[in-house]
Amino acid sequence: MREEGSSTREKLFSLFTSKGIKKPTVDLQFSGVHEAIQMIKAGYGITLVPRDAVQQSLEREDIGRVYIEGIDIIRPVVVCKRANDLEENMTVNAFLQMKDIGPFTTPAFN
Repeated sequence: MREEGSSTREKLFSLFTSKGIKKPTVDLQFSGVHEAIQMIKAGYGITLVPRDAVQQSLEREDIGRVYIEGIDIIRPVVVCKRANDLEENMTVNAFLQMKDIGPFTTPAFN
């Protein structure tokens, strides 16, 4: 399980709450995705991690993936750049212009 304050942990606990399921007991706690994946490979329970973080392990069949009907977890992506950077960044601009990955919102504060 990820550490207290982790958005992954909060997302998982929120999922349990929304489905009326008692939150699991946390016996092992890690401060990073890599450590959580190693815990799974060693046979210690389950965890919620980004698919991209485990794609190679899934392909090698080091770990398995569980699909739960009716549960879709969507995680936001944040694009960051320096606040005082006056120059346009071509890479960021190209990313923001891509189709089918929005919508994008700009925060009220900069």
